[in-house]
Amino acid sequence: MGERLDSLMLRTLRTADRLWAPSRAAVATAALPAPAGAGLREGVVVGGRYRIDAKLGEGAFGRVWRVADATSGRSFALKELLPSGVDDEGAGGLAAEFVTLSRLKHPYIVGVHDYGDLPGGARYLVMELGSGEDVFEKVKRGPLPRDEVMRILLGLAQGLHLLHARLFVHCDIKAENVRVTTKGDPKLMDFGLLHQLGTPATAVQGTVAYMAPEMIAGGVIDGRTDLYSFGVLAYEMFTGTLPFEGQSALDVMQQHLHQTPREPSYFLDLPRDIDALVLGLLAKDARARPASAADVAAAIAKLAGTTLGPLP
Repeated sequence: MGERLDSLMLRTLRTADRLWAPSRAAVATAALPAPAGAGLREGVVVGGRYRIDAKLGEGAFGRVWRVADATSGRSFALKELLPSGVDDEGAGGLAAEFVTLSRLKHPYIVGVHDYGDLPGGARYLVMELGSGEDVFEKVKRGPLPRDEVMRILLGLAQGLHLLHARLFVHCDIKAENVRVTTKGDPKLMDFGLLHQLGTPATAVQGTVAYMAPEMIAGGVIDGRTDLYSFGVLAYEMFTGTLPFEGQSALDVMQQHLHQTPREPSYFLDLPRDIDALVLGLLAKDARARPASAADVAAAIAKLAGTTLGPLP
């Protein structure tokens, strides 16, 4: 690979500082930077109908708010992408996310309801307001119970099957983007980095801690790219730790390319079949991973002793 790989790594590192997931200890002590610009605030009405009630989350490129819809009387989540985030994601990023999600009706994929522009170049997306909390918050407390992990993974694999069947790759499967409802069901969220199957990795961004080797080395992405990130997430939920951590994004990327993580059963008592499933998902060569999300769902259902119904 040589000089080509070095060049591709430099390209990936252009956004790695923003997308790199450091250690849990670092996350716990780090303060998020305030988004640039005034943005929205509590009490403001958006689009003539969505009243901002409270802030649910915040990052460098935007915020998520709980809003009350004056038309339906229901509460939703409103994703506000500030102008800096619009520029980074691309002019049509949020609009494309809305169009795609509006066509992906699935119990394990977050539903969307509206999209629009804000003054100053910002944009917003209105989504269903899920109960519960995201996986990131859950794993900060330690490994999740095995049965809970299996339920989350089974639902998530089914949602990915639909996404891949529609010829899309999520490209950002991670703990922050999977919400678990109070009933225990997963909801796949944040489709801002969505790409079509077959897109060259040079055109794709992602979160370094979950990034498949082909995204780093410059291959072509397909459903197995998401399955690698799915494997990182599975490892994280079972063990309470990421399979690859380092002092820099480059350290983590090198581990994705060259290092095999310890089996999940090294950290706690888990069946060898779970080791095989997770490490198979983390295969460096995409051809060595499961062929499809449907195959993964079937394997998880078998391990969990659950009957898997027909997939859409």
